[in-house]
Amino acid sequence: MAARKRASATDTAKTEQEKSKSETHQTESPIRPAKYPTIIKFFLIFSVPYFFLIFSYYRIEYELKKSILINSLVSFIGFLVTVSMIPVASKYVLRRNLFGYDINKKGTPDGSIKVPESLGIVVGIVFLVVTILFQYFNFTADSNWLVEYNAALASICFMILLGFVDDVLDVPWRVKLVLPSIAALPLLMAYAGHTTIIIPKPLVPYVGLEILDLGWIYKLYMGLLAVFCTNSINIHAGLNGLEVGQTVVIASAILIHNVMQIGASTDPEYKQAHAFSIYLIQPLLATSLALLSYNWYPSSVFVGDTYTYFAGMTMAVAGILGHFSETLLIFFAPQVLNFLLSLPQLAGIVPCPRHRLPRFDPQSGLLTGTNDGTLVNFFLRQLGRKTEKSLCISLLIFQPTNMKISLACIVLVLCSRLLVADCAIGINWGRQTAQKLVPSNVVDLILQNGIKHARVYTTQLDILEAFAGSGIDLTVSIFGFPQVKEPEAAKKWVQSRAIYFDSCNISKVYLGNHVFFEGITNKTRLNWAMEALESVQNALNEAGYGRVKVTLPCPETVLINVTKPSDAEFRPEIKEEMTRTLQFFKANNAPFVVELFPISHVVDQGWDVSFAFPDNKSTHVVTDINGAVYTNVFEFMYDAFAWALRKMGAADMKIVVGQVGWPTDGYPGANVTTAERFYKNLLPLVASNKGTPMRPGAPIDTYVHALTDENQMPYYYPFARHWGIYASNGEPKYKIDMTGQGRDIFPPKVKGIKRMPERWCVFNGNLTDVATVKQHFYKACTEADCTALADGGSCSRLNFVQNISFAFNMFFQSKFQADSACDEDLGRVVTQNPSTGTCIFPVEVVKGHTPEAAAGRRLADEILPIPTIFLFLLSVLWAMIWD
Repeated sequence: MAARKRASATDTAKTEQEKSKSETHQTESPIRPAKYPTIIKFFLIFSVPYFFLIFSYYRIEYELKKSILINSLVSFIGFLVTVSMIPVASKYVLRRNLFGYDINKKGTPDGSIKVPESLGIVVGIVFLVVTILFQYFNFTADSNWLVEYNAALASICFMILLGFVDDVLDVPWRVKLVLPSIAALPLLMAYAGHTTIIIPKPLVPYVGLEILDLGWIYKLYMGLLAVFCTNSINIHAGLNGLEVGQTVVIASAILIHNVMQIGASTDPEYKQAHAFSIYLIQPLLATSLALLSYNWYPSSVFVGDTYTYFAGMTMAVAGILGHFSETLLIFFAPQVLNFLLSLPQLAGIVPCPRHRLPRFDPQSGLLTGTNDGTLVNFFLRQLGRKTEKSLCISLLIFQPTNMKISLACIVLVLCSRLLVADCAIGINWGRQTAQKLVPSNVVDLILQNGIKHARVYTTQLDILEAFAGSGIDLTVSIFGFPQVKEPEAAKKWVQSRAIYFDSCNISKVYLGNHVFFEGITNKTRLNWAMEALESVQNALNEAGYGRVKVTLPCPETVLINVTKPSDAEFRPEIKEEMTRTLQFFKANNAPFVVELFPISHVVDQGWDVSFAFPDNKSTHVVTDINGAVYTNVFEFMYDAFAWALRKMGAADMKIVVGQVGWPTDGYPGANVTTAERFYKNLLPLVASNKGTPMRPGAPIDTYVHALTDENQMPYYYPFARHWGIYASNGEPKYKIDMTGQGRDIFPPKVKGIKRMPERWCVFNGNLTDVATVKQHFYKACTEADCTALADGGSCSRLNFVQNISFAFNMFFQSKFQADSACDEDLGRVVTQNPSTGTCIFPVEVVKGHTPEAAAGRRLADEILPIPTIFLFLLSVLWAMIWD
């Protein structure tokens, strides 16, 4: 290290007279007893907040707490072994002339003592033994973490070896910079984690991305981090106890940071990553404290480059495989400053002496700062002359310590929430309703709800005009994608809407409706969609709108083997097309959009309905590899798609939940109470940015489906018409906080809406001709929305007469209460509300927005399903109510 002078051939090539004179002053170092009082102080200062967080403040799982405790016990044994081995090893290194002189004591008796060098080798060996033995207690032979754990130990072992080589051969600086790169190779080869970074919010508009996949550049960054950590401790030296002391402080910071992250997270994989870091840092801290007991002022031993390289590499490995390598640099802030101060001399711009140490005055015992670019000299120049011990303490205090560490971690978390890209919570607005709300009123409603992202199922120009200047991030949809599959047609489409890409802040374009699911049996339409995807995206890129991403939404049904997320994969019938599409997405940084409907998914799988709610109250729990635990279908299916993408070579592709919702009618368990419960837990979960077990900390852009009910949706299943948080007449149905803050509030009402008069059409009770009644019942429910009568619906328990009345009223309201719409022979108009129990006989709004282009229909260019199945359901219902 810098604070010693190693014995060398030039040192021993003295005249016999000089050697004789010298020997009268040189003695072998008496290895002083370990400075236990100093170590006890360090231990108490750190251990009190550390163990308080583990055993009292945070509720950490028993098994994880047990592993940390076992690791701390074996680390303590490592401390005892290291303390006992250092005096023994000191004698051996002195015999091999591995010693130095303390330059900061030159001119005093202590400056002529041979101090044993390279005692970091003891710490490194004991560390390796402890960490290898710990595997017996914590890892099984098939553990996925075992590969990375052993790769970490291989890199650390390699660095210990190279550090000892440096101590023996005195390697030049240019070679020292290369050594950590070589040692980091096992780590880089075994690394299987993410290679993405989250773009800070202020930079997102300029980069055009929220998550950036760096690929091999990220691994290059990890290699450079290892180089920096090892060398930064090596050059921030020169005082007794400084090298080991700064390691102890940084290791303490890392441990407290890890515990805080474990305590604040509910993600098993994220917790395990930070526990992985603890398993390495606790032995490092224990063995370093043992070394500090001999290296603290006045030093009995020198640690050598062996220790600084070993300590730096261990902390770098812990940060990289613990997935907080960016945060690690915060704890190395003084080392970064020291490196910047040293850069001119290290680069050869300014002359660099071999030892960049302060000047020592043997008379006063004080150090004076020189003009050399080190933090040690900088402190002395700013604070004045100091003793070596007081200067070392000042430098260690400068490193964030104890409660300051905790405060720094909290500030770091808060700042990260401000700087990184948060998730987007959006809303889908469909318009398959008889009474269409005025677009300007809808835009105003979206803004009142604090929603900043929206999707419309159209590119209709009058709809786009309503969103112009609103500041809402808009996603549009093209359902007539065969019309834009040719490059020239796509260019014309882009040109026709060019004025709106900026004014409406359009960020995404969705093509079609479940084209990949259709592609299982209809390859022609799937290929058309893929051609349209490429044509429209290329047209946007050529027109200067490359920030707008084109994508194809996928439902859950494109996956198979969804018994647990890690088993999921895309259907074999569409894998070839999926591979091509994902490659195009990656080339254009487009997201993969999925659609999740928890209530139907759990029923289809035969799971307990509680698994559909993300409130951690599920009786159905799924455990996956790496200890991942799933208590709700949202995280389960999100990670199922993440695993499927990983198997297709797109592990880091951004996933957007384009639709997720909970119906309020037309299905067992679908009502306003369950919908409110679902969103009250889902939206805060999304807003927390905690991610999922497969992707911890990754923001999940989520679009609620939908803004309003759509009483003319032509789908087979009844609840498709009841996804809205608002009824089709603009009335809010339940409490929901679309900002994700979890407030217990109703959404605001639509402004400017006008309801029709309080009039209803009901059945007059004439059963003279049952066949005619049946015919009129079918006619009403074919043209209007009778899905509330379906099994599990809000009106499924009405009696015979009430069922007929409900059907007649729905038809009457859909025709804007025209008197002719209330059956002349079987119906009558009343002013007394016939609603009963949970069944509401609605009064709709007056005729609203009427213009509609072909692109405005969600299934405009697809074959609309004929009502055969729905009529069959109505026939069953008729038989039930007639009996």
